[in-house]
Amino acid sequence: MKRFAYGIFMWAGYERQSRRYGFIYPTEEIYGGEKINGTQLKLPLNLEGKRVKLTVKVLETRQSTHAGDRFCVPPLFPSTPEIGATFEFVGIFRITKDPNSIAGSELGVAFGLEPSDGREDFWLDPVKLFQLHNQTVEFFIEETEEPDSPLTEVRDSDFDGAIDNGDGTFQFRANHNGKGTIKIKPNARKIDEGLYAIEGPQNRPGDRFEIV
Repeated sequence: MKRFAYGIFMWAGYERQSRRYGFIYPTEEIYGGEKINGTQLKLPLNLEGKRVKLTVKVLETRQSTHAGDRFCVPPLFPSTPEIGATFEFVGIFRITKDPNSIAGSELGVAFGLEPSDGREDFWLDPVKLFQLHNQTVEFFIEETEEPDSPLTEVRDSDFDGAIDNGDGTFQFRANHNGKGTIKIKPNARKIDEGLYAIEGPQNRPGDRFEIV
């Protein structure tokens, strides 16, 4: 088992928005602005396209302020693992420089494990990812003949739009190209014949809105 990376465990927002949860990377920036001393990454290029076991070991812990994923069923939120805890993933090793998947990576690259069943969603188990988010970790890799990691038990809500986090912020998921302004459609509540109340966001956690 070879150690090939060290840093803060992170992934780009695209991975959540697309439901792929496929590519991850080490970064030196703690979620919220502080930094650790350096990030290390020596990609095992000889293993790209091969079946591997990826082991992530937690070295330092801290609270993650990530809003989680309210589009999952049940909704997912970060938690803090124990120092020394290890998390294992098995799949086909992939490396990407796609701008969508490396946003926030100082090294300009991300890596992940593609499942052999060809699915496009939930390559990695987001339950594990939200335990690892924002933790200082080291990554190990080895070639294996083990089967793919089991599919996550959480499910997709199939809702495209915006969900209120309850603190004035919203999560969104839709075919939005990142340009322009995301507009949240208000709710129209019928009071009587010909009389409706237009309700905007009330900062209630979990409220859902269509976006344009």
